[in-house]
Amino acid sequence: MCRSTSILRWLVCLVVVGHASVALAQGLGDFFVVTTAGKLREQADDEAKIVDTAKPGTFLKVLAKEGDYRQVVRTAPGWTDQSSRGWIRAQHLASFDDAVAFFTRAIADSPKDAELLRVRGRLLLQQRKLDRSLADLNAALRLKPKFAEAYHDRGTLWLMQLEYDKAIADQSQAIALNPKEYRYYAVRGQCRMRTGQYDRAAADLTVAIKNNPKDPRLYLIRGDARFTLRKLDKAIEDFSAAIERDPKSAVAYQRRGSVWLDKNALDKCISDNTKSIELNPAMASAYEGRGLAKKRKGRFQEALADLNRAIKLKPNVARCYVNRGFVRIQVAGDLDAAIADFDKAIALQPTLAEAYFNRSGVWFTKRKLDRAIDDVTEAIRLAPNDEQFYQLRAKYWMAKNDYTKMLDDLNEALRINPKSAVAHVGRGSVWLHRKDLDKAMVEFNRALELDPRHKNALMGRGKIWGIRGKYKKAIAELNAAIKIAPRYARAYRVRSTVWLQAGDDKKAAADRETAARLDSGNRGDGRQPGLDLLMNGRVDDAIAAFTKSINKKPNRPLYELRAMSWSRKGEFAKASDDFSRAIKLEPTRAVTYVHRAGVDLFLGKLDEALSDVNKALEMNPREYRGYATRGTVWFRMGKYEKSLADFEQAIRLRPDDATVLSNFSRLLATCPNEKVRNGKQAIVHATKACKLTRSQAWQAVAALAAGSAEIGDFANAVTLQKKSIALRKKTLPYVKAALDAPDDQQILKLYEAKKPLRHQRAK
Repeated sequence: MCRSTSILRWLVCLVVVGHASVALAQGLGDFFVVTTAGKLREQADDEAKIVDTAKPGTFLKVLAKEGDYRQVVRTAPGWTDQSSRGWIRAQHLASFDDAVAFFTRAIADSPKDAELLRVRGRLLLQQRKLDRSLADLNAALRLKPKFAEAYHDRGTLWLMQLEYDKAIADQSQAIALNPKEYRYYAVRGQCRMRTGQYDRAAADLTVAIKNNPKDPRLYLIRGDARFTLRKLDKAIEDFSAAIERDPKSAVAYQRRGSVWLDKNALDKCISDNTKSIELNPAMASAYEGRGLAKKRKGRFQEALADLNRAIKLKPNVARCYVNRGFVRIQVAGDLDAAIADFDKAIALQPTLAEAYFNRSGVWFTKRKLDRAIDDVTEAIRLAPNDEQFYQLRAKYWMAKNDYTKMLDDLNEALRINPKSAVAHVGRGSVWLHRKDLDKAMVEFNRALELDPRHKNALMGRGKIWGIRGKYKKAIAELNAAIKIAPRYARAYRVRSTVWLQAGDDKKAAADRETAARLDSGNRGDGRQPGLDLLMNGRVDDAIAAFTKSINKKPNRPLYELRAMSWSRKGEFAKASDDFSRAIKLEPTRAVTYVHRAGVDLFLGKLDEALSDVNKALEMNPREYRGYATRGTVWFRMGKYEKSLADFEQAIRLRPDDATVLSNFSRLLATCPNEKVRNGKQAIVHATKACKLTRSQAWQAVAALAAGSAEIGDFANAVTLQKKSIALRKKTLPYVKAALDAPDDQQILKLYEAKKPLRHQRAK
């Protein structure tokens, strides 16, 4: 049969199919196939202006009906051409099922007609019958190797099957055959978006827009590409162009709202998402975007309502649960509900780093540090180049007093972003803790170069000036921090400490009251007034302040701090009682058992101390202070090899703790057991302790003296011991070494007599 005859029979049969399907063409929003060529008119009127011709095989979507006419828009698999629309008589349309049946009969008559095969392949593609569609399109291309539309349709099929490379190859072939057809560029651009080729995707959409500037969806796709490329202003231009061409596009408003959110233009974000919701009340992403903007504005109740609505509409979006979890904390402080949301997000999307990141913050608030660290570590594994994750974990290491790991994480954050003021402030805090004021000042200065309004950097400099006795400079720095953040309670607390150092109790008290009024966080538990006094050596006043707070509302931190204050006075029995009260309130906190073991050492309760540190290490096998304290217990019991093992473990976990290094050095220098005693190693550890404390800690200097005596350098031992005695006189007189050493003067006499110090085990 000749081709002309087959086409004639095809058109005749389509007329039959078309007339039989008029009743099926009534449903608005349904898709149909052009049977016989029909004229698209501006209006439903035989005399209206003709704007286009719909050829047989063209896909159309019915938008409205008026008598025998249907308002339609041209469409294709995965694509709607909003610029090509008009009115056509219903007799030219057939349903998909009827059209497939017809083309099947037509192909039986003309099996080598590539056009028939392509049209049926496209129909089957629209019906998601992908295997049959692929067979038809492959057959069409074998018959007609330069068939651009068949390549385009097959490329669309590959896109639907997520075979992006194949899709790009087919669309590229279609473009080579017909470089003027905008749809080919549009679909290739979509594929390139899916493969992360955002620049090339934007370039494809630019060509598509040039060839068809009226189609709003082209601007939407290019806007998405530009948004991903962080070309925010260009993305705004594209989404605005889409809105101009289709003012009823809920998607365009929602997309533009997302860019406004990224630019922190919150009112514009709320406005656009509200408009999107008006146009499409089921637009879950618009509720989510509006909720996020309201969250940033502090309108948490409204944000929660929007996020609840988003989740109800689309319950399987992990990101929504992450955001709702955060808002739930702000609205009601409901940590358990927040964790449930983060758990749900992780169940839906186990690779969502943000969910682990946020959940870690809740664990931290609940004082479950190990779980917090585990979660943020998983976030880092999933997103290893996010500086914020390292900064947060650094905060957790600081809470565990692990400043070495804290510094490691801050260094990594600065590797990722050398201009992170936050990371520089964190490093400054590490050096401040280690009493290296010069290094700390360098970090705080660098942070202020990057961000002149960084309140914590100003506070850090203020602390340093206060320590150095430069009170005017300290107050000036803290005044600047308070001016930037007048409701920042911590700044007032630090300034109150400087006023105390400067001898102005009245101003210190005023700042403490202001801080207490502002502070609603962890320090709102009554501990701060006493803590300020304790830090400034006013131990009796601190005990009175802690007692006053305990009488109002007792809690674990208050008992611990009062216990430490009793220890400063040498009242170790009272300290032990307060640590016991703290343990009763929070029996799972390992470090409190370590603290109680420490005061029991002073009371000579070695068995009780050993029991406490064993319990602490069962709870937290990485609690380095537990190993150090147990090492001291073994040392006093004369079990030197056990002491050596525990100190070595403590050093592995925390190699930069001056107290642990000093006590370990003392063991190595003075142990009667020759297998344990090692003068050279004692000097190594004591030297490091002196470096960490800038040789201002009497324990470190005394340990270095003992190590010097052990290797026979008695002249240096005498000099160092005298320095240790002088430093010790600056501390309170009750302070004694926890290793049963003789009095300082007796030790000095030993060194002067060129004799090393030997430990005597407790009786």
